[in-house]
Amino acid sequence: MKPLKIFFLFVLFSFLWSCKPKEASETFHIPFLKEKAEEIIFMINDKDWEGIRNLSTEEFKKNLDEEFINVNTKIFFEPAGKYLYTKEAYFLETKDKNSGEVIGVVIVKVGYENKTLCYTFNFAKDTKLIGFFLK
Repeated sequence: MKPLKIFFLFVLFSFLWSCKPKEASETFHIPFLKEKAEEIIFMINDKDWEGIRNLSTEEFKKNLDEEFINVNTKIFFEPAGKYLYTKEAYFLETKDKNSGEVIGVVIVKVGYENKTLCYTFNFAKDTKLIGFFLK
């Protein structure tokens, strides 16, 4: 009976592994974008807003002002506590509805002392940061 259980576990594992979405892009170097997203997370945790502005498009720099930063840091970071680790990162690609430009999206789950935050980073073709969201 034990070999039968092992066989079913193997089949289940194979099925679940095959359901994992494949990350592919003809526009972006996915490992580079994931690394850049993690770098931005460290900058956010260190409150290095000027460093983030330097990695951003001109349009996003305008939106990343002190009011935006103060409002959003209180809502998300105070209840979350101290940064602990990055759990996982995913990549997907989409197109801007208006311009048709390809956008690289990196979603990163990050563990903090009191909760997990989910970051979504949007990157332009030149790998400049278009914007990010927290949940």
